[in-house]
Amino acid sequence: MTKITKAKTGRWQPSVESDELIFAVCDRYFFQLGRSAQTTEGEERTRGAAAAVAEWIQTEYNRPDITREKIYPLFWEACRRGFLLLQAPWEETLKE
Repeated sequence: MTKITKAKTGRWQPSVESDELIFAVCDRYFFQLGRSAQTTEGEERTRGAAAAVAEWIQTEYNRPDITREKIYPLFWEACRRGFLLLQAPWEETLKE
């Protein structure tokens, strides 16, 4: 596990997180979104994907500092590291 260091401002920096944690957050987030999409009409949704992922990270990675709000900067970091990539569809009109 990577040691977390604070910048001179004392703020948390997602760029110091490990590849493993960043990938796990993204993977779990999309898994949670899939689960939310599969809920049937009348089922009550308990919480959003970011809150569910934060709770999971707190438990699985022993990181109580990762909150629902901190999930989103981790996505930007995942993009910067090349973990998330949007690929254009094969159909030419959709590519445009």
